Amino acid sequence: MENLKNKRVLIIGASSGIGKAIAQQVAQQGGIAMMASRSLEKLQEASKDIDGVFELYPFDMLNETDVANTFNKIESIDHLVITAVADENTLRSSLKNSTKEIAEKSLQKFWGAMFCCRAAVDKLSKNGSIILTSSIAIYRPSSAGDMSILTAGHGAVTAFATALAVELAPIRVNVIAPGVVSTSVWSESQKDNLEKWANEKLLVKHLGSPEELADAYISLMTNTYITGSILKVDGGLTLI
Repeated sequence: MENLKNKRVLIIGASSGIGKAIAQQVAQQGGIAMMASRSLEKLQEASKDIDGVFELYPFDMLNETDVANTFNKIESIDHLVITAVADENTLRSSLKNSTKEIAEKSLQKFWGAMFCCRAAVDKLSKNGSIILTSSIAIYRPSSAGDMSILTAGHGAVTAFATALAVELAPIRVNVIAPGVVSTSVWSESQKDNLEKWANEKLLVKHLGSPEELADAYISLMTNTYITGSILKVDGGLTLI
């Protein structure tokens, strides 16, 4: 297991939710939490809860020029973590009602991952890692529907990561496939309903928290024998 002390960890999506929880754990373990998101204001607010060393990098992961300019300012990275694109849950659409524009937006997660990984290649240490984020929907599509197009984007990220593990070796590349997690993508009323559902249905009998997901990302960063893996962190959702 690798120690994160003095390791530079770039977390894209660090202004809230899972990304912020990862930044907190990196800093607590003596690493440098390089917090990235579109909004400097949100990053500054999130950084108030970081107990340790952090750096702020406001940029849009979907803008190639913005990505390139930001990474040009970064000298080195030990671990790159990409959690999710903004407002991802709003991209849900049934196939019947989908349009080309919606389909293209549903692939934003892949494009953002591709832009950032490409920019990071020459910055990453050879014993470093990349962790991308997919969704448990690639294994268990939502029974609520309206997820076929968005799930294609999750699948693209997953396939990209496993192929990248071969291409970039010995840099390790892994994927987290989260289940349902209590983050700001849900309204308070939705969270209440999800908590009730999780307490009754999930094998672990509770809704996932950002901190529990962050534990999984830290594990993939520090275990130097894991690459090309897709880690399900879903509370047992795929087994029910």
